[in-house]
Amino acid sequence: MNSALVRKAAARFGLQARAGDRVQLGVIGCGKWGRNHAHTLAQLSVLGGVADLIPERRAALASELGCRALTTEAMLADPSITAVVIALPPARQAEVALRALAANKHLLVEKPMALDAAEARLIADRAQSAGRVAMTGHLLLFHSAYRALAALVAEQALGDLRYIRCVRAGQGRFYPGTDVVWDLMPHDLSLVRDLMGALPEGGQMQTMSVVSDLADVASLQTAYPGGPMVECFVSRVAPVRERRMLVQGNRASVLWDENEDWPRRLCLSTNPTKGAPPPEPSYLPLEPVQPLSGQLAHFIDAIRGGAMARGTAHGGHEVLRFIHDLHPDAEAPGTASPLAVAWP
Repeated sequence: MNSALVRKAAARFGLQARAGDRVQLGVIGCGKWGRNHAHTLAQLSVLGGVADLIPERRAALASELGCRALTTEAMLADPSITAVVIALPPARQAEVALRALAANKHLLVEKPMALDAAEARLIADRAQSAGRVAMTGHLLLFHSAYRALAALVAEQALGDLRYIRCVRAGQGRFYPGTDVVWDLMPHDLSLVRDLMGALPEGGQMQTMSVVSDLADVASLQTAYPGGPMVECFVSRVAPVRERRMLVQGNRASVLWDENEDWPRRLCLSTNPTKGAPPPEPSYLPLEPVQPLSGQLAHFIDAIRGGAMARGTAHGGHEVLRFIHDLHPDAEAPGTASPLAVAWP
């Protein structure tokens, strides 16, 4: 990861080094995504150590980054470690997160935090009671395109919101016991929740298996009373990769399209008027900042008291509960059977 971009993200997201305010973070889990966290934290000069069940794997990453290789128990017992990032298989994350809170650590837990909403709620509640910062890995909240989109909504640039549509599709990876809803839909629901302040009550979800025994395609329809209609479509068998979020108001609309190059990734257009020429769209300038850098910089600043945490564990719990309540399959991943969910 480009260290200049990491430093740029730290500055943009308010990471300030203050005297007497030293923060050291540990990473629990040295798989692909744990490695990403560890590399970014090392570039932010706050990596205190890495832990993994496999001694050789934690030793190799520690040697690569010039930090300590620790067991999970040693990391949680170490008073110099202020906070931990947990990037483990979902079946283990809740247990380790609760142990970290009992050890008085702040924590960021990769998504999904747990295999059911009750465990996620327990993490959020215990963090609140302990006065610890607890975030979940809703990475896209820290994407510069989403932040610009959310600013347009907050400024009423679109007028009253009428419609939100999210599409997340492509040739997906398949994991035992995992369906497309639990793999992909949390990304978009975390954005909708952040944009609107809460998820709607109820809705309808349809799923279909195409090449596996679980849902490979899913569609969600819901609405806010007196507010916008919301649709989410996810597929892991689509021939073309799509990552889009459309937000329409009664004055203007904005489209975030991850398939476009950075200069054309966020498109703003006023609504057409009968009898007038079609309006010309405009493309908003964006900084090509890595979302993970921004997320970790924000987490550190929240620990230091310089920011109110976004992407909290309470928000992660609400997303899991929403999916759990609407999933049409009573035996779906996250409701009854163990699963191995992929995170980005």
